[in-house]
Amino acid sequence: EEAVDIPAYNPNDSTHVLITVSNGKWNSTVLNDSTKKHFYIEPGDYLTRIKLTRSGTANDRRTVSLHNGNDTHPASLARSQVANVRLTLSGGSYWTFDRLSNFNDTYYGSFKLYNGASHNILNRIHVKDYYYGVHIDNGSNYNTIQNSYIDFMTHAGRVGDKVGIAINTQGDNNRVEGTKIINNDIRDAGDGIQLVRDSGALNVNYPNTIIDSNRIWVDEHIRTNGDYATNGYNTAGEYQIAENAIDLKVGSDDPSMPLVITNNMMWGYRTGDETAGGSFTSKYGPAFVVHYDVKNVIFENNAIFDSDVAFTMSGRLSGQVYSGRNWSIRNNTFAGIQVVNPKKDATRALYFYYAKAIQIENNTFLNIPNTYGGYFLRFNADTIDSTFKNNLIINCFATSSSYNVITNNNSFYNSTHSFSGTNFSYPDASSAILNELKFNYKIFTTSPEVKIVHPAQGI
Repeated sequence: EEAVDIPAYNPNDSTHVLITVSNGKWNSTVLNDSTKKHFYIEPGDYLTRIKLTRSGTANDRRTVSLHNGNDTHPASLARSQVANVRLTLSGGSYWTFDRLSNFNDTYYGSFKLYNGASHNILNRIHVKDYYYGVHIDNGSNYNTIQNSYIDFMTHAGRVGDKVGIAINTQGDNNRVEGTKIINNDIRDAGDGIQLVRDSGALNVNYPNTIIDSNRIWVDEHIRTNGDYATNGYNTAGEYQIAENAIDLKVGSDDPSMPLVITNNMMWGYRTGDETAGGSFTSKYGPAFVVHYDVKNVIFENNAIFDSDVAFTMSGRLSGQVYSGRNWSIRNNTFAGIQVVNPKKDATRALYFYYAKAIQIENNTFLNIPNTYGGYFLRFNADTIDSTFKNNLIINCFATSSSYNVITNNNSFYNSTHSFSGTNFSYPDASSAILNELKFNYKIFTTSPEVKIVHPAQGI
């Protein structure tokens, strides 16, 4: 994480500005004043959208922070205790934003960084009932979103194919370097995190991006019974109006500056209800999606569970050979995939279509059934130069042929496979025991919840 240092408000310091709803200092002239540096916002609604163009420096950052007499995360505060703001950075760099909120920002990004806005920190942000969350555009480098709660995208946002946190550039030859998305909760978004490019855009590159220790999920608030037009949302339903936890359309062109995706928890993804979401609703319910030749990625120590599909790498741009290349997929947990299955689609936990140099090692696969002739792992014939080694597979059924993939030294219990090479089976259940996976989420609220992935159930 990035260190955050907000100096205490000093009314005698001419560089400090106290902003209240009534004093008229929430305006672009004040916030872009070169003689001012630190802005302290009292609780209230500040609905005028401010465009920040002035920059600080690495050693002298500009700051905007909630000023309400405590240091509590805004997701744990009453609405009367937070500052509901509208901020856009157009070239403004070296800003730190701490404990700001954004509620009901309709048809606009909650926080947008563009025109080269770089080295900014969004810390302890609370976004709720939003249309589009954090939007980082071409040339805006080394920005960080950390310790924030991106909570509940509106129906209009989800059916409009919007994103909780996105690097979203348009056109060819675009680059965004060094984005960090760390330790955030992202709930009920159309896509939780998306690295975007146009379907025909070439030479798009997002090197040194880090997505670490986030919790991304869909819960029953946006599930329907498959007949939204008549009955609307139905918390007992199995279909959802959303797409993916993470959707990658871009990686890194430089192996020395890879895209790093580590220590994230993703769950609750279901086949979509197209009567409500149309084509922007996920057809198969995958938590993690890769397409458009995403290269040079470290995907390690993540957990995907309680979803219809865990991980799929497929889909090529016109003229491309691969959907993804040069991936390290290690030490992840994939559990309870396709346990809920409203459309009776075949199980697909991990699926690779036209991929190259994919190393899948030391992962755990747990409780993934052979639903409707499905599989817990599948490679198509054009996946090459790849390996599946040293993985643990318990209560999982069926794989496709490994084709050109080297499979070796995998350990199985109560599972079936069609691997070549040397693989092992546990003799009894006691030798295949796993500990439960347990963690907290909604951690910034007054009522954090506990999620447990049980070895016996996988959900």
